[in-house]
Amino acid sequence: MIDAEVLKVLACPYCVTRPLNSKSTLAGGSLALRGPADAPTGLHCTDCNRTYPLDKDGIPHLLIDSATVEKKA
Repeated sequence: MIDAEVLKVLACPYCVTRPLNSKSTLAGGSLALRGPADAPTGLHCTDCNRTYPLDKDGIPHLLIDSATVEKKA
């Protein structure tokens, strides 16, 4: 399980590294746990809608290529 204090400092690597353009600003990339509270399955970025998987020990894989992108409704 990821400690709440650690979760506050983690950021989405996509949002933090994407370049600025005229239509948007650099997103904050705040992450939230995805899945049941006792066994989360990933970290979800509330800005770009990417979900980074957690391994069986609860360690996040914060690589842009390992994220899944959910379409915004």
